[in-house]
Amino acid sequence: MTIVEEARAYATAAHAGQRYGNGPYTDNLAAVAELARPFGETAEAVAWLHDVLEDQPGYRNGIAGLQAEFGVSIAFMVEQLTPPWRPTRRQRVAAMLSQLAALGQDDSRGLTALVVKVCDRLANVRAGGKNNMYLKEHAAFLAASYRPGLCDALWNELAVRLADNRKDWRCRLSEENLKAIRRFSKKHFRKLKAAGRPVSGERKRCLRNLRQLAEKLRREEAGTWG
Repeated sequence: MTIVEEARAYATAAHAGQRYGNGPYTDNLAAVAELARPFGETAEAVAWLHDVLEDQPGYRNGIAGLQAEFGVSIAFMVEQLTPPWRPTRRQRVAAMLSQLAALGQDDSRGLTALVVKVCDRLANVRAGGKNNMYLKEHAAFLAASYRPGLCDALWNELAVRLADNRKDWRCRLSEENLKAIRRFSKKHFRKLKAAGRPVSGERKRCLRNLRQLAEKLRREEAGTWG
């Protein structure tokens, strides 16, 4: 079997009996994997596996089982896509954003994990049901996860689907994100500082990435996404 086939079989067994809306959970995983396919077999395999540790942490000894079956690199990527446990959803989201923001531009494993995370978010938005929540979180998610040129077509479609059908969605989204990230960063980076992590460079990078995406969106023709 190929690595993608092995990952699909592993995830299907791990999520057996789990539901996503009215269908089996594997429907959601398949949608994420389809979006990740153009980025290579590793990305597609990670897409199948990305929720195993979060939803089924005891399956085949968790991270140890993934390492034994798929190697350290894929296990690392799945681990990076798994939110750290926190008592509330808000705390889990904040911890997950910090985890994503720490993935470096020069780390191919981290970049693959970021691609899969965007595929996951886009698949969820396509399915609908939580889009208001995702819209509220989008500026913070963008700041933590966007890397220029990595998977811009996915980001563009995600922006379109969250843009509330306004004709000036590109400029509006860019301006709103720039305002929202400043509000978000005051709280988010204060938490990072309290945890002993340097924040100055990370904050500048987040804002720079956001501005680059805003400028790219403004230049593109209205209504186009790959």
